[in-house]
Amino acid sequence: MTFKERIVNTVVILLFKITCKVDLEGEENIPREGPAILITNHTTNLEGPLFYISLRPRKTRALAKRELWGPYFTKMAMEAWESVPVDRGGMDMKAIRSCFGVLDDGNFLCIAPEGTRSKTG
Repeated sequence: MTFKERIVNTVVILLFKITCKVDLEGEENIPREGPAILITNHTTNLEGPLFYISLRPRKTRALAKRELWGPYFTKMAMEAWESVPVDRGGMDMKAIRSCFGVLDDGNFLCIAPEGTRSKTG
């Protein structure tokens, strides 16, 4: 784990402990090894960090809009967690190739197929 990843994880874990209670249900359905694609309804900005923190030590990488590499802390988190930047305006072949690489490396890939937050879940 990199120094940057430790800092981001510590801040995120502390924020979760202070602000909410996380219950992981269905843990028995999570593969112990090998790649997997995790699909989520994107209702808040918390899904990505929750997946990343809750599924450790398994490496979880998320497909995330490129704009998140702008603001300092979100950029730091995206880099620390090795998220895959995607340009949502068209066919982003670089992001698609990166997703195959995530799976080839045996990691989890988290995707919110709606591509943006949903008000209805």
